Amino acid sequence: MNPTERTLTITDALGNIHTVRIASAEVMEGFGEALAAQCKGGELIALKGDLGAGKTTLTKGIARGLGIAEDITSPTFVLMKVYAGNKKRGDSAPLSLCHIDAYRLSTWHDLEAIGADEYIGHPDTVTVIEWPEQAGVLEHCAPAWSIAIV
Repeated sequence: MNPTERTLTITDALGNIHTVRIASAEVMEGFGEALAAQCKGGELIALKGDLGAGKTTLTKGIARGLGIAEDITSPTFVLMKVYAGNKKRGDSAPLSLCHIDAYRLSTWHDLEAIGADEYIGHPDTVTVIEWPEQAGVLEHCAPAWSIAIV
């Protein structure tokens, strides 16, 4: 992500809209970590933004918030990566992270073909989808948060 300031426009599942200004990549990751702290499992987080806007940087923070120590990279060519979380949630198992890059997908059926439907909405998983508009994600399921990065 460029060190320039970003603006996040966040729409929650109830349609409430919030705007947050992000000053750096570190702050973007910190915001992602705070967002992960709100997750209970089954959430879909839709990330929209141009190339280099900070979608993967935000996802790195979400991963850190879920206790994932692995290096998070964009799944541009593999389309989907799943990471096991390590952060305990009371008596429940840690949440996993399913990170999808839908840029090269055209339809919801393309998501099903890569097995994404097994993770989206699963109670032990937080799913982050970059480029959700490419595969018709928003027509098939309501994200907990839809975040546009400008």
